[in-house]
Amino acid sequence: MPTISDVYREELEERFETWEPEDEEAIRVKKLSQSIPEMRELWIAGEWLADKLRAAGADVQQVKDVCFAYGQRCFGSRDVWSIAEQALRKFEAGSPDQPGLKLAEEICREKMPQLFDR
Repeated sequence: MPTISDVYREELEERFETWEPEDEEAIRVKKLSQSIPEMRELWIAGEWLADKLRAAGADVQQVKDVCFAYGQRCFGSRDVWSIAEQALRKFEAGSPDQPGLKLAEEICREKMPQLFDR
């Protein structure tokens, strides 16, 4: 986990608490995040990532794409903070993950190669 101040951590927590989901998918995410601590941490790390991306000059679409890809990369992982840091480094290096089916397949191949070794 990156070093973040207690005040900033509290700000991220407060953002989660005051977040008003606008669509059905976001409502489901918030409900899951309220009941599953790992989902809440994924959300908080994602907010941290979005802040860092904006500070690095990312536009709105880039923030959405990098954060979506971050969420995909978090599949089956408990270390969401290292994934968020990696996503930021990739963006800063000019080679962010592109979200979507190709990334999903890549992640599945990495985490479950036995499914593809037939």
